[in-house]
Amino acid sequence: MTVPHLRVRGTLVAVAAIGLLAAGCFRKPKHPEPAPAPVVLEVHNRGFFDVEIYNLMPGGTTGSRLMGVTGFSTGQVVIRYMQLQPGGVLAVRVHAIGVPASWTSPGLSLSPGDHAELDIYSDANGNMNRSTLYPLPGADGGGTGGTR
Repeated sequence: MTVPHLRVRGTLVAVAAIGLLAAGCFRKPKHPEPAPAPVVLEVHNRGFFDVEIYNLMPGGTTGSRLMGVTGFSTGQVVIRYMQLQPGGVLAVRVHAIGVPASWTSPGLSLSPGDHAELDIYSDANGNMNRSTLYPLPGADGGGTGGTR
């Protein structure tokens, strides 16, 4: 064999050895951890304005849009537990469509599978300061909900 062929053969052997080593180091878990049960948010818009509801991230930054609810109607959204803030805290920002008004809820501690309710009350200017976010105790068949 010539020198170039030996180099190619040596390179191929080295690549194959690295591939076998990498494959031997990877271990797939036998039983992956199940994802925590999601939480359910029931929204009652008791005002005239249509609203958009956003999930808040740590520090109060706006996260993902959860849903929109038209005036004088009810909606429900299922939120993956991993979308909550650390410790299972749910906080939302509610924005009234057509006016610059928005309302930010206090944080609500929830456990996997809990249900929470958001009551939105707005005045003629879109002020939603009377709105509340609270847990529904025992809605998941045994959970106690969080704290206000």
